[in-house]
Amino acid sequence: MEVFKTRCLVKRDGKNAHQNADVIITDGVPHLVMEWKITPEGETPAATLALDPKFFHRLDPSWGVVTHVYKLTIKDPRHSKERGRVKR
Repeated sequence: MEVFKTRCLVKRDGKNAHQNADVIITDGVPHLVMEWKITPEGETPAATLALDPKFFHRLDPSWGVVTHVYKLTIKDPRHSKERGRVKR
């Protein structure tokens, strides 16, 4: 599984913050990994949030380890009154 380091804006408890997050692609759709689970085989996504592919873009290599950007604010459903669809 390929993991993309992605720059995004995340809203938690009404406050926005830029962060670098892990994104995986499942069935052609980018998913933000909200939580990782450690297994004997290694780390696997424990909770993911589907993102709109139209706003997921590759960055110039000068960004270094961050390879992509997501251009919509992501509401973290674990830290807000508005619950989203987090896959577990």
